[in-house]
Amino acid sequence: MSDYEANWYIELTEEEQLILQTAKEFGENEIAPRVAEIDASNEYPWDLAKRMGELGFYHLMLPEKLGGGGHGPVIKWLIEEEWAKISPAMAFALAPAIGEAYYLVGLAPKLVDKYLEEALDGTAKFTFTGTDPAGSFNHTEAPVFGRRDGDDWILNGTRLFGTYAGIAKYHFASGMGDDGSWHQWYVDVETPGVKVEPFERKLGLAGTANAVVSYESVRVPGDQVCPIPPGTEADRRGNASGYIGACCCAVGGAQGVLAKTIDYLKQRTTHRVPLADMSVIADRLAGFAIEVEAAQCFLHNTLKGFQTGYGGKPHTSMVKPYCTDMFARVSRGCMELWGGIGVNEEVGVARYVRDALTMLAADRPTTGHYQQVAQSVLGLGVKYTLSD
Repeated sequence: MSDYEANWYIELTEEEQLILQTAKEFGENEIAPRVAEIDASNEYPWDLAKRMGELGFYHLMLPEKLGGGGHGPVIKWLIEEEWAKISPAMAFALAPAIGEAYYLVGLAPKLVDKYLEEALDGTAKFTFTGTDPAGSFNHTEAPVFGRRDGDDWILNGTRLFGTYAGIAKYHFASGMGDDGSWHQWYVDVETPGVKVEPFERKLGLAGTANAVVSYESVRVPGDQVCPIPPGTEADRRGNASGYIGACCCAVGGAQGVLAKTIDYLKQRTTHRVPLADMSVIADRLAGFAIEVEAAQCFLHNTLKGFQTGYGGKPHTSMVKPYCTDMFARVSRGCMELWGGIGVNEEVGVARYVRDALTMLAADRPTTGHYQQVAQSVLGLGVKYTLSD
């Protein structure tokens, strides 16, 4: 029986079960041996990205008419959860690329002939850049980024937190236009005026090639204005599907660090008794297991909403802080159960903790989500939130 045949919320086809089994094997055999090295170097693993192309991961979400699998985003998110058991950082770095060909076709169909082949073999990447230093998560306060100049647009501004921005060949840069509307422009990294800063080293999530990008009088033809991605408008109301990737990394990471900790405590003894069999420790492990199970049920129920067209509302504004807070608690608690060896980089527990703490801020800080829940779900009159 496949590991994925039974699921309380998500119905998977036989093909999807095989896809996830392939993803699991790829994670165990090819990602796992590289985790420590990539964490130390903070370099994007191009060889693993190319291998994903060979295995067909980039075709999964591509429309069937273009030779793809025609799968929705749920399969990508489940793969992300699976890889996060091994390394949340690597899941956060590699799994989003599964949707690159899909977004290229949907947002910039004129560019398909030029870039689709590279997107499908893992040799080219694009990034979404949209976080302005001034407006940050509050798009309504962001300064004008693009101004009309005849049939063209001129872009000026800086974008923070660009995942893949340090290595991306092309950008979907979003911001406020001088017409008062939010736009997204396709920008080749070789365009004059585009400046990509060196990789940023964060607390966790190594290998994601984060970088700051500056656009100085960058001229973009008018036919390279792309549609706003699905979910961006909803993002301002706290219902964006983009939050789900962070949740999958959190839930998968919590499963991974808990399993690793239980295995260790079964082997380590005191008075010839395995630590895992001591009541005080077994109770804590049971508590962690309950937290992980509850978060996974919440997450998968939300994914079911995307399968059925419900869109996960209002769960997406709730599930992100719930899952990431859980991951932070469980990973820290597991590290404590390892004792002094838990902070030793060689055993790998510290990586989970660092990734968990970084995940609290990924795709809007946890505080911003709680404020959104208070407004949108509870209907409270909260003013001056991070997302107003």
